[in-house]
Amino acid sequence: MTTDILRELINNEKQTRYTGYSLESIILLLDKLGNPHRKIKCIHIAGTNGKGSTAWFLNTIFQAAGYKTGLYTSPHLHSVNERMLVDNEPIDDEVLGNYLTKIREVMNSFPTITPTYFDVLTAAAFFFFHESSVDIAIIETGLGGIKDSTNIIIPLCSIITDISLDHTSILGETIDKIAAEKAGIIKKNIPVITSNHDPEIRDILLRESKSMGSRLLTLGEDFRCARIPSMPHHVCFNYDFNYSNEEIHLQNVNLQSPVHEQMRNASLALTAAIMLMPVFKKLSLETMRMAVSDTQVPGRFFIIQETPPVIFDPAHNPSAIRALIETIRVKYMLGRIYAIITVMKDKDYEDIFNLLEGSSIPILYYYGPGDDNRSYDPEIEGHPRFHSISRDEHQLLKNITGLPVDNRVLLFTGSFRIYDTALSITEKLISSL
Repeated sequence: MTTDILRELINNEKQTRYTGYSLESIILLLDKLGNPHRKIKCIHIAGTNGKGSTAWFLNTIFQAAGYKTGLYTSPHLHSVNERMLVDNEPIDDEVLGNYLTKIREVMNSFPTITPTYFDVLTAAAFFFFHESSVDIAIIETGLGGIKDSTNIIIPLCSIITDISLDHTSILGETIDKIAAEKAGIIKKNIPVITSNHDPEIRDILLRESKSMGSRLLTLGEDFRCARIPSMPHHVCFNYDFNYSNEEIHLQNVNLQSPVHEQMRNASLALTAAIMLMPVFKKLSLETMRMAVSDTQVPGRFFIIQETPPVIFDPAHNPSAIRALIETIRVKYMLGRIYAIITVMKDKDYEDIFNLLEGSSIPILYYYGPGDDNRSYDPEIEGHPRFHSISRDEHQLLKNITGLPVDNRVLLFTGSFRIYDTALSITEKLISSL
């Protein structure tokens, strides 16, 4: 039933031409449902890269302090239920189905209300969090900011992670246009925390913050993080924040991830949590430090198999791919890295391919996942640059098994869509030994 209801809706995640990208339907829908989003405390997160990771750091921090958390992120790895969690537990199929049935009843009664797939899931998440009586809900935007379905909340604080070029056909072709879209989550008199230090981006965020009477806290100015030389398989850093004339220092904050950028995301989460200590009195600095160290972000630099290494990471724009290449080169210095990649045709795939080629990483392109036409098809576009092109898992497995085994490192990347394929291929490689 859940799948049937969702299938009826406009799903912009499966097309390159977005429709219904506005707040009109979600506002009308939530009004008919009693506005559950107004009855929960929230933190709102936008940005290009690092939104999901920052959300997970915050989720773990609040849980470690004894608070009941709601977490709304997208997209999902396996099932749509993963997008809305309460204390890390996905919403039950029956509960989600009941919410979707209520939403469809509203749509049937008011035909002018035409929400999208993401609108409906967002409304269901707010229902779920309110009825679960969460203490805090961490809400990640789906796309952009100003017109995103989640941008109807009044959060306790807003976070804007690193901004770069992505979704340019919808958000704008330049970094200043994209930054202005993300800045749309800034609310009147609500503090804003950002990791962006690019002058052009920061000026836009600062201008919007001032117009809203909101304090902007910037990484590198108001709070800082400095990496401590350590083993390449993880990140350790010191964190400093001058808050309300008090110098706050957290030393030797260890992360599970080897990705350098996660230090920035963790620092955003720490800053938000510290600012909210007067509201959430069970929070403590030591709890935060330990929670950040314990955080495992699903699907980010996920080592599926240690030996020979198989890694999945959903990096899907040039800045994320660049960071991923740097990380994997350090962690597997002697490895022969092969990228098994799927990308969407509305992404900057040329720069992605150029980055991999420039790093001497052969590309095994996979056109298999997805039941729509959003995936980039190299055979239609024409690219002789790939080591191989596969259109189903059988062909992909054959192409992978033909690679040299010595020092081989397999990296599945480019999209969340390739995650299940990565698991399936790894299982088949193991069974063939």
